[in-house]
Amino acid sequence: MSMSNGKQHSTANVTVTHEDRRKRSRIGIIEFDDIDTEAFRALPNGARVVYFTLLTYINRGNGKAWPTQRTLARVTGKDAAVVSKAIKLLDARGFVTREVSRSGMSYVYAVTSPPEGPTCEG
Repeated sequence: MSMSNGKQHSTANVTVTHEDRRKRSRIGIIEFDDIDTEAFRALPNGARVVYFTLLTYINRGNGKAWPTQRTLARVTGKDAAVVSKAIKLLDARGFVTREVSRSGMSYVYAVTSPPEGPTCEG
């Protein structure tokens, strides 16, 4: 294995650059390139953390997640108010969609690929 400037790795006559790895990387059901957007980078830190956490809860069968906001606060280490604000912002900017669960007591989230360009609403 060789490494030059930490950017290239070779194993068994196969060379993989960080760019190649990034293109194949998946986070839950979202490709890394789908979140490497100006719109995603413009989100506040709390919203990005909540988004990544929602990705870890995705059910691959239906593409939805249903952690409670209390669970999201506990897992992210963020205050419940930060989580609530982050979810509203993610919804307003098109990163997630929310629907009320069957019980009417919580939300079910569908996590989507972030928009391409900058988003300011929300």
